[in-house]
Amino acid sequence: MTTGAASASSTVPFEGVTEARGPVPTWRMPAETEPHECTWMAWPTTGYTLGDTTEEADQARATWAAVARAVAPFEPVRMVVSPGDLAVA
Repeated sequence: MTTGAASASSTVPFEGVTEARGPVPTWRMPAETEPHECTWMAWPTTGYTLGDTTEEADQARATWAAVARAVAPFEPVRMVVSPGDLAVA
């Protein structure tokens, strides 16, 4: 993450923020081919559209996990999980 000093002419990078004081945090999404330390994923939370049935939701979660397992041999995977979804993550 890089930071820059806020000024009257600076653009605040966060929607809804009208005034910045001090360093303004900025971020960028690197290309998938750029070197990086890890892959971040977010486990789909309850209420996320995973299908119309329990079976479809289970299959969607299995697919999410399969993506993480496919990446893990090449780099660390960090999965953000809501505490309420730990049992199914």
